[in-house]
Amino acid sequence: MSIEYHLIVNSSLRDEVFKEIKASFGDSDLYCLKHFSDNVIGFAINGSSSDWGADFEITKTEKDLFIAIHSGNYKKILSVIENRLINNHISFELEEE
Repeated sequence: MSIEYHLIVNSSLRDEVFKEIKASFGDSDLYCLKHFSDNVIGFAINGSSSDWGADFEITKTEKDLFIAIHSGNYKKILSVIENRLINNHISFELEEE
């Protein structure tokens, strides 16, 4: 199972949002960083045995942010992202692709 979401934010905040999402999962003991580059972050849920390598990935393109979730815990993952953005007063929309 894989679900992809388009995370719509003000383009001037895209880099900040990318960093905030990385921090929200990086600060948690429930997730471990699987891969990271300037444009892609991949995390696994601790104890997960996913064949994907990462249970979810956040990709930053020139204009957009995308979240690909390869795990059944999509509601929890989206909740972490939504809460982080709300707590930082960042307006956003999520659209399932």
